[in-house]
Amino acid sequence: MTQSYTLLWTDSAVPLQHPHHLNRPGLLPWIVILSAALMCVFTQPAAADENDDDDGWPTYMHDERRSGVTSARLTFPLQQIWRQQSRAPIAPAWPEPKLVGKERWRNHFDNAHHPAVVDGRVFFGSIIDGRIFALDAETGETRWTFATAASVRLAPTVAEGRVYVGSDDGFVYCLDAITGELHWRFQAGPDRRRILGNDYLVSVWPVRTAIAIDDGVAYFGAGVFPQSPVYAIAVDAMSGKELWRTETKDITFDKRTLSPQGYILLGDDAVFLPSNRKAPFCFNRSDGAFRFYAAAGHARKQMAGVGTYGLLYDQRLVAGAMGVLGFFNQADGEVRGILGGSRIVVSPTTIFQASGLAITAIDRTKLDEKNPMSPTAAVAAQRWKVDLTGAECMILTKDALLVGAPQFVVALSPTNGSKLWRTELVAGVSATGLAATGGQLFVSTSTGDILAFGSSTRPSPTSESIINAPSGTRELPAPLP
Repeated sequence: MTQSYTLLWTDSAVPLQHPHHLNRPGLLPWIVILSAALMCVFTQPAAADENDDDDGWPTYMHDERRSGVTSARLTFPLQQIWRQQSRAPIAPAWPEPKLVGKERWRNHFDNAHHPAVVDGRVFFGSIIDGRIFALDAETGETRWTFATAASVRLAPTVAEGRVYVGSDDGFVYCLDAITGELHWRFQAGPDRRRILGNDYLVSVWPVRTAIAIDDGVAYFGAGVFPQSPVYAIAVDAMSGKELWRTETKDITFDKRTLSPQGYILLGDDAVFLPSNRKAPFCFNRSDGAFRFYAAAGHARKQMAGVGTYGLLYDQRLVAGAMGVLGFFNQADGEVRGILGGSRIVVSPTTIFQASGLAITAIDRTKLDEKNPMSPTAAVAAQRWKVDLTGAECMILTKDALLVGAPQFVVALSPTNGSKLWRTELVAGVSATGLAATGGQLFVSTSTGDILAFGSSTRPSPTSESIINAPSGTRELPAPLP
């Protein structure tokens, strides 16, 4: 970055338009030389801003591979600078299993208001009242809202100055990121039939996947009941024109059918649709042709790979429920490993594993095709391990590994696991989502709140605002015509 300064003299005692007082012999040349020197000094390249390579947080877990890895830096200690409060509790689409300890919660994709943060604005959709919010990232002040006709359960995606979201009302919305004005909306199902769900009407074809954007194309799924049927869909991101649609009622694997719910993953030539309590289904990005179902053999028997959590790294697909993760080839879905844990984050050299009891750093260089991921291989390749119970989310910034858990958020050194910073949350509140950009950390909680943290050296606006419907109400805006 080059900084340039223009030197202006406006003092009437030194009028440049009449420099008669500068006519002393030999003085003017020295002034010219001095001015040139000053200009050279003030136009030297400045030290690069520590966040020059920060590319924002445009979607859930930063990118369409759901890596959770960003080049942004955070300066510790952090302090809370604003809070966006939800008066009503979050109502997930599916309840937690009643047989706690016997059945894993495989479909908790809508357990918080997860934001996208781009160009100084925080965007999120409300599970409570179906509105989409744009907030000022520095102050938390609301810039605009847009009402859909049912819950917005997943984080928006921001691309090319537009905000993309899907709603339980059966539509995909494309909004202007600055003004909130509607560019287009797309009806995902064949008609507008509605059914009762979670105490209010939702579309027979709710859009319960995130809208994944790449190379000018938006990908998403629609419908949750295979007999309806359900669809994998791609549209032009600028116009909303449909490019392809794959009806999936006849696509089965061992009696398993697609029920697209959760965060879509985009590979180089494939789109992976999470399928609620099942493993992801893979389709061609180019034409929507079905490719494979990512669970087979011993991995399926051990429940690995089933659930809405997933990410891509290198040529691997990682998917699973809370507790067991399956590793698969992206190309054909072949099982390449299994690992206990709820979350992983992958850097070029290290796999960071959240097991529920600890955070472990695993040396990637000790894993290969002959020695794939397994509990035994993970132990042999361990770099460091830190006891930490109940991790629910994890991201990696330029120089910190951040972990959210019940009642706290902690930053660890990626190198050795030492604690860099920690903040406590209110009793009974869990940190269920994290995002980092612009020197700020955004924490999504189990109560529906969003907390913003910044450097302790910055002035704090200490703002607190209320979102969503008042406590105890379930009112939603009227459907658009």
